[in-house]
Amino acid sequence: MKRSYKQNCALAHAMDVVGERWTLLIVRELLVGPRRYGELLNNLSGIGTNLLADRLKELEAAELIAKEGSRYLLTENGRQLESVVNDLVRFGLSLGIEDMDERLTRPEWDVVALRAIYDEDKGRNLLGRYVLVLNGEPFRIEKGDSVRQPLTIAGGDSPEYTARVSLTKPIARRLADGRLDVNAAISSGEVEVQGSAREAKRLLSSFGMLPRYAFVDA
Repeated sequence: MKRSYKQNCALAHAMDVVGERWTLLIVRELLVGPRRYGELLNNLSGIGTNLLADRLKELEAAELIAKEGSRYLLTENGRQLESVVNDLVRFGLSLGIEDMDERLTRPEWDVVALRAIYDEDKGRNLLGRYVLVLNGEPFRIEKGDSVRQPLTIAGGDSPEYTARVSLTKPIARRLADGRLDVNAAISSGEVEVQGSAREAKRLLSSFGMLPRYAFVDA
């Protein structure tokens, strides 16, 4: 039987629905896109097949996910959890993760994290396609010329780009908190830039990696 806090409180009710272990991680997976049961089981290492089945049934009953064919996807109500996940991602990053680099990681999770830390105000001048490579894993980042067109982030490389920036996550954290100057990092090769250096800095700034942002000519 599913547990409940049995409190007349909106927060408690929300936790009744999504507060069980693994539930928000399932939502994280589906924020990237629809997933088959086997894909979820593979990405959520340690969940166990019976527990995954239970969590999916609970989310379906709450009308947060739906099943179309063999794939699960978020409903419109489920999509509202994206802001919750984004806030938790940013909170998790604020706690410091220097000692977590040896833990299991997947590129899909970085897609969710990048979406969470993207700053629309700093990214308003992005235009075209960019490639951000973190720990050797490339991500395509695209922004159209329409103000209403949202930025899109997906895993994978591209032969065409305005700027391509390669760095490790520890270097990204050092840039973000000001321990490393971006110009020094580019000169030393800790940050590799192909294409426009100006646009590379614009890209890094959009994801909070440059606390004191200054343009340089490409």
